[in-house]
Amino acid sequence: MLNRYNARTVLGTPLNSWDVFMEGYFRLSSKLKDVTALKKFACEHKWQHDFDFETELCKHNRCVIIADTGLNIVFVSRNITAINGYLPDELIGKPLNLFQGIKIDPNIKSLTQDAISMVEPFKAIIVNYRKNRTKYNCEINGFAVFNKQKELVNLVVFKKII
Repeated sequence: MLNRYNARTVLGTPLNSWDVFMEGYFRLSSKLKDVTALKKFACEHKWQHDFDFETELCKHNRCVIIADTGLNIVFVSRNITAINGYLPDELIGKPLNLFQGIKIDPNIKSLTQDAISMVEPFKAIIVNYRKNRTKYNCEINGFAVFNKQKELVNLVVFKKII
């Protein structure tokens, strides 16, 4: 058996179950912080609709992106980094179509643009690009969000790699 320790130096660190636990704990904690922030955002903007962000983030492992009426990103959940390499702060204020490249299917692009302009929910599988420009397929579910005065205020997109 290989001696992993000598008198003065550690040659390797054994993996503790605590390390595995903490990794999952930090991931869940981050998602729950996003859930709290999303509920606060919805309350501040007086959303008429109530989304189950906890289920979307924690159970379905979807990323949540919120855009304003000009389709600029105003909120991104922290799990976006695992999907495409961008940090949430890098995306705030950027256009929602930032992730799309030249290889997006024109029919899908037209479908999503039409759904957004007609403020209808939409679902599509599209090709997106990571920060390092590698492509990936993802499923997006988009919803127009209205305030209590029935004014369009945001677009919510749930995104997941497939």
